[in-house]
Amino acid sequence: MPDWPHQVLHLSDGSVQALSAWQQAEKWQQTHEATPDKFGLDNKEAMMQLLYQMQLLADEENLLSEPERNAFIDEKLQNTGKTNNHLKGN
Repeated sequence: MPDWPHQVLHLSDGSVQALSAWQQAEKWQQTHEATPDKFGLDNKEAMMQLLYQMQLLADEENLLSEPERNAFIDEKLQNTGKTNNHLKGN
């Protein structure tokens, strides 16, 4: 097997977890066609940060299957959306 001519990227466990959570947040956003206003947020950046945090929470709860994660995140986001809309006066 020939030597790999490029540098190898080394990531800490925390970096791998963060990268995975961000990718899962992007996938969730695309799959659910989520928009910032759905959660009472002003922009996509805030929405993605929220979705990223929800994915990290699902990791902390050790929810590994997609149906479990989705149910957990859906519930958390419904509560967040209601709170944000209430704060905005909607």
